[in-house]
This record gives sequence, structure tokens and C-alpha cells, in this order.
Amino acid sequence: MKTRIGFGILLLSVGVVWILVSCNILSFDYVEKTFAAFIKLWPLILIVVGVNIIFKYNFAVKAVSWVLYFAILVSYGVIANPKHEFKLSDVKIDLHLDDNKNEEQTKNREELKEATKTGKLDISLGAAKINIDGKTDYLYDMDIPKGVKLKKVNYSSDSSEAKIYIDKNDGFDFGNKDTNVRLNKKVLWDINIKTDVFTGKLDMTELKIKKFDLDVKASSIDINFGSGYDKTKAEIEAKASNINVTVPKSSGVRIKIKGKLNNTNLDKLEWNSNDDVYESTNYTKAESQIDFEIDMDMSNLKVHQIE
Repeated sequence: MKTRIGFGILLLSVGVVWILVSCNILSFDYVEKTFAAFIKLWPLILIVVGVNIIFKYNFAVKAVSWVLYFAILVSYGVIANPKHEFKLSDVKIDLHLDDNKNEEQTKNREELKEATKTGKLDISLGAAKINIDGKTDYLYDMDIPKGVKLKKVNYSSDSSEAKIYIDKNDGFDFGNKDTNVRLNKKVLWDINIKTDVFTGKLDMTELKIKKFDLDVKASSIDINFGSGYDKTKAEIEAKASNINVTVPKSSGVRIKIKGKLNNTNLDKLEWNSNDDVYESTNYTKAESQIDFEIDMDMSNLKVHQIE
């Protein structure tokens, strides 16, 4: 009886995942990563089975053990992004689950108005794979997957400020599809990003950034700042994530840490430090300053300086 119930739950789970992938609600890329994590961490299943045998009469312990097991698989698959290749002799299996990876992209762009001096980019998604840089003469120039709708740009009454909003539309999410966002480097930008799972590179070395807010979970991101503005404020909140931050050596950098980091290289930078505050030695004298407030739990933070 218990065997039939277990097999039924397995078939139900596979069916639900299959439907979510087919409807673009769940990216097949995450299924691949979870499978690769299962191959990499297969001994964990022995631990879970052992716990279930020891506590066979305690349903709560058994349920928690399985929840933790799948949470570890998904988190490791997204953050570590393990690779696994397999080949079944000369047999080729194609279930067309990965068709959406090659989905055609469309261009979205907006001419830069002469009066527009400041801009705000607001991204709010469940999952995203986005690259940002400052290589365009337009206000913005984006390559986004077909099926994703970009909300109309809102301008202030005198057109001095432009607001760009990107979020889910009609249940469609960016998922694992590459999206490239290019912003005009003449505009002073506020960038606000809030996603659950986010991968990509935010290359803002050519951009003038007044404020940068990032709120993510289970993400892996490279963030590059430049010295285009005299006072940049950056707030980063992350859980179970890998964050790599690159800043110019010419900029004064101040970092205030909250939460508990798994791993960081801040102590190796030879900066001035007091409790959880780190300052580059040129902070007070630098022409451009970047102030960070970083709140991270179960995460890794690496900070790099470049010329």
C-alpha cells in the first residue's frame, strides 16, 4: 500500500513539473540544474533514507528531511550551476522541452529626449537572466524574448525624468531566457531590481548611478560599478546567493555589513575596518564615493578593485 502511494506521488510530481515547464511557468533550465545537483550530491539521498528508517514512526521528521533535501538540490543547482553530460549510446531522446531556450528575441528601444536627465529602471520578476550595460545612444535599448511585454515608459511632466518598468505580464516570466538591457550613459540612473532567482552581469562601469537597490534570493550575480557619479548609494539584500562586486580603485568605497556571510574577502583588502564597517583608504579624499549597505544571509560576497 505504502509503495503504491509513494509511486503515485512520484508520478504526480513528474506530471506537475512537466506541465509547469510546458507552460513556461517553470524553466527547464532549473530542472536540468536540479538533476545535475542530484548527480553531484547523490550521497545525500542515503542520509535522507537513513533518517526515514530511524524515524519511521515520526512523520514530521520524515517530511522535514525530504523538504530540506529538495531545497538543498534546488539551491545548489541554481548557485553552483553544476554541469552533467550523459550519452545513451547512439539513441537520441528529444522531448522538445528545451525549445523555449532558443526563443527569438525582439528589440525594444526608446529615443532619448533632450530634456531627460534622470532615469529609473525598476525590474520586478520571479526569475530573471539579465545583463545590463551602458552601450547605447537611446534612452534604453533592450533585447527581450518574444512574449515578454515591456510596460510603457512614464515621463515626468517636463520629461526631465523617465521611468521604465519591467515585470511579469499575463503569467509570463523571463526565466532562463537571456535579456540584454542597455542604458544611456548620459542619464543619471536609479536602478531597482527585485527577483527571486537572478543570474547575469550588471556592468555599470560606464553609467552614472545615483542609487542602486538589489533584493534577490538564490542568485549568482556580477556587479561592476564605475566612477561616473560623485555619490552612489547601493543597497544589496540577498539570501543564499553569490555576489561579486567590482569597484574602481580611484573611488572611495564604504561597506556596511548586516547579516551573516558564509564567505567574504573583505578582511584581505587591507581597508580600514570597525566592527562591520569597511572603508577603502582613499574614502574621504576620493572624487567619487560608493556607499554600500549589504544585508546577506547564507551567502558569499567578494569585492574586487580594478584600475
